[in-house]
Amino acid sequence: MQDDFHADLFSISCPECSLMLDGEYEEDEVKEIWNNRNSPWVSVDDRMPNTDGWYSIVATIDGKRCATMAFLESDYMGQFWLTHNDYKDADIWDGVTHWAPLPELPQ
Repeated sequence: MQDDFHADLFSISCPECSLMLDGEYEEDEVKEIWNNRNSPWVSVDDRMPNTDGWYSIVATIDGKRCATMAFLESDYMGQFWLTHNDYKDADIWDGVTHWAPLPELPQ
């Protein structure tokens, strides 16, 4: 007997852009994410990075959108966007809407 609960969920992966969706998405969501896969910006509603580290972020601060850098820190309470990588002294960025990996350094 087929599992009807998961019958309409899709998985997809793209080795060129590291996109990997694990079967929790409906067809329309997969199409939208796939069509936007070449953009470096990822909505935090779609997915979060798999590893801690520095990222470019878009955040809403005092009602204005800005782009900056943040350090993603994971612990037993979840994931947090920090203003720098010293957790004890860092402030947490609220209102983060998108993230992107930092570009490679020039040669």
